Amino acid sequence: MTQRTPPPESPKSERTPLQADSTKSRAQQARGIGRLVLRLALLVLICVLVAALLASLAARSQVSQQTLQEWLQLAAGIKRWGLFVQCLALAAIGIWWQRIVAWGHARNIVKSHELARVLRLRPAVLALGVAYLLLVPIGPTTLWRYLGLGG
Repeated sequence: MTQRTPPPESPKSERTPLQADSTKSRAQQARGIGRLVLRLALLVLICVLVAALLASLAARSQVSQQTLQEWLQLAAGIKRWGLFVQCLALAAIGIWWQRIVAWGHARNIVKSHELARVLRLRPAVLALGVAYLLLVPIGPTTLWRYLGLGG
């Protein structure tokens, strides 16, 4: 019988190879993300239904105009703060775009062959973010009002 010698060890790199048994497969990760999105959508739906129920109860009970005006002012203040936070988030994305892409590259979200192209996408991402801000949180009616074209 011949004795088998173990294969020579390859030089070790700084990164340790992923163990197949200790990590989740891509399908499991996709299912986990899908479940998370489904849970978030269900949570949003529940919040909308609760808000509709509360609005219905407020409409049926004899709430004074003063109370309704106070609630509308509170909602407008919350909307302004939400818009402010979203503008800050978009500015942070624009400022730290290279760091965000590097973070994605380190976690293998952005592949090596995509790196240069993704770094060049910064203006498109910012343009899409500004378009979102103008259409959703700010809204067309607010734009018309600020431009002096609406009531």
